[in-house]
Amino acid sequence: YKAKYQRLQTMLGEDPVVIEWFEKKRPNLSKLGAEELFDEIESFEEDREPEVVHEWDDGWKIVKLATRTQIWNEGDALDNCLQKESSYSEGYCRDALSGKSEFFSLRDPDDNSVISIQWTPGNREPEQVYGAGNREPHEDEANRIGEWAKKRGGVYTGGRYQGLDGDERRIAEHIHETYGDDGDDLRYVARRWGEIFSVSDAKEWMDAVGPHGYEEASIYESAGLDASESKLLP
Repeated sequence: YKAKYQRLQTMLGEDPVVIEWFEKKRPNLSKLGAEELFDEIESFEEDREPEVVHEWDDGWKIVKLATRTQIWNEGDALDNCLQKESSYSEGYCRDALSGKSEFFSLRDPDDNSVISIQWTPGNREPEQVYGAGNREPHEDEANRIGEWAKKRGGVYTGGRYQGLDGDERRIAEHIHETYGDDGDDLRYVARRWGEIFSVSDAKEWMDAVGPHGYEEASIYESAGLDASESKLLP
């Protein structure tokens, strides 16, 4: 039986859903053809309910999305890039099944998906936290996610700086406080500045070329100019 199990792993890889199906169902592999085998696994996966990892007294909860079907259903419910048709979906599924990243869903008392969450193990904060159509969480939703994150030993500070840490976060905070940029654009711009400059240099260059002038600043610096000299240019 162990030899059959090893052959199955060779055929289908280390997919945890396959392993769970095999261990729980103990199938007679000699009676299953290839097509029947995949049908059995697919049926098992579709029937598998997401694991509840946190629950509130009013019926709200957070569940872990651990199978392709669960991830695809989440994407369909919230019309985001987890849905099967998305070009990102297969990569997300691979990350989830390999343990490289974890995916969760904030659900209301009727078990409707409200917020999708991606969190890489070892990170202090989730990378992506979005509702339907990639909207930012509302205040109550953010508070619930923050409470859950704290119990996991992490933190959730809201959509503005999510996924940013270290110099990138300090640059983003400076941009928001000084120029008022927000949302996805803020995170993207902060990352671009952080790829090229230290926090102090980024602040000086922003004063010269504006918060979106990272490419211009990079060209000037490559030419040997500093931020104060760039202000003299036409």
